[in-house]
Amino acid sequence: MGMSPFFLFAAAMTLAACAAGGAVVHRVKLDSVYTKQEVAYAIGGRDVRTEILGNPFAVPQAAFDAAVTAAMHGAHFGRPANFTTTPSDSALHPYRVRLVFNGPAAGNGTALCAGRPDSAAPSPEGGKVRLLAAFCRADRAFSFLSAAAEGIDGPDDPGFRDFMRQVTVLLFPPVDAERNRDRCLVPFC
Repeated sequence: MGMSPFFLFAAAMTLAACAAGGAVVHRVKLDSVYTKQEVAYAIGGRDVRTEILGNPFAVPQAAFDAAVTAAMHGAHFGRPANFTTTPSDSALHPYRVRLVFNGPAAGNGTALCAGRPDSAAPSPEGGKVRLLAAFCRADRAFSFLSAAAEGIDGPDDPGFRDFMRQVTVLLFPPVDAERNRDRCLVPFC
């Protein structure tokens, strides 16, 4: 039995990122109801509410938010989506992306989407970036991941853009969770 094309793609992206700048995706989880069709409906060709908590760099939050959402643009399958902290009426409620930078070292998608108090992020950590990310429908995480990177100078660092693109690719995989149940999407999870 061979590996799924997405597994191979995710493994290749993870290894490339590790070699290129010290980024590591620790865990990727797709909920059993995750389907590429619903993702395409929820984000394709529209604004996507993006909630960014925390800031690992000594830059204004608005500048950091703009760098994060710009790096995410075009890094997913399907029609273009506009990841934004200020969505227009084109954004579909209750879908959203929630990103917690340098918050808890571990977590789960349900807690992240529900917005529990443990999602508050501490102050910057000098070049280290930890991230918990989820694509949410209301309080349910359709996809969730945890990742980290080191040696990042700021939000304009090419390593940070590559890190955020890798996160976006893995947060919105072009597969259905039901068909990939019980498969680890990144090495060693």
